[in-house]
Amino acid sequence: MADSNSSDDVEVDQSQLNQNRFKHKGQKVIEEITKDAQRHRIESKQAWDSISFGSGNIIKQGTQWKWINQFNACRTAVFGQSLATPPNGQTILRGLTIALTKIDISQYPGKTGPSYGYVQFGYKTLVDYCEFTYDDFKLETSASKRIEKWFQDRLRSGELVKGVWNPTIPIGFNTALRMNYALFTDAMDNGVRNWDIVVMQMLSLSLLCATGGRAGDVGVSAGYEQTMCLQWKDVELYWDSEPKSGASMADLYGSLVCRIKLRFLKNMK
Repeated sequence: MADSNSSDDVEVDQSQLNQNRFKHKGQKVIEEITKDAQRHRIESKQAWDSISFGSGNIIKQGTQWKWINQFNACRTAVFGQSLATPPNGQTILRGLTIALTKIDISQYPGKTGPSYGYVQFGYKTLVDYCEFTYDDFKLETSASKRIEKWFQDRLRSGELVKGVWNPTIPIGFNTALRMNYALFTDAMDNGVRNWDIVVMQMLSLSLLCATGGRAGDVGVSAGYEQTMCLQWKDVELYWDSEPKSGASMADLYGSLVCRIKLRFLKNMK
């Protein structure tokens, strides 16, 4: 015989209970949203429409759009396609094949072909761009395998080359000294309107050497705001010891120390 006190046959709408329990939460914001509904409708649509493709710093984005613009030119001029429709994997591979013949490697003597990493970057950029732009774009598995094989074949034939193309070479003391000496000598021989400019150039070069930083860590990089650089508020000068009696400045105060804070490093702008 079933237990008359059992609640197994009673159905409770838990979602309705929770809705009633928390219905007052966020009421103030809801009223503000309702009041400014028209403005929020426009601003939210503008936020969506204002998002453009591109990632990384200005230089990287410029390279991405170089690949995209050239690919779109191939689609319209060579393949006769409309940019309103998404491309397929075959179109991307054909675009890469054309781009490979247009890359100038004359500044890299001894290289038999363009950089493998550079063309791989272009391939990834095109796929990301198509996924960003077209809702119904999807790179077919078969096309992905063909493109992978295409890269392998080009590496084997020497049409693409792996390796470091622009090795990092830190500026040593002698190099920095000669560069500063050249700046100073040029100003002395040819004249200068303002010696402050020469001193600033020499100081910037010296700061790069002293901090071991990149040019964009100290100076203003192209495409960024003028304040995104090393500023005087980031530089602290102080003596490393308390004043004491002596004949020279070094004896009086010790050594002058400079503490520099780099705020705009790579990926921090």
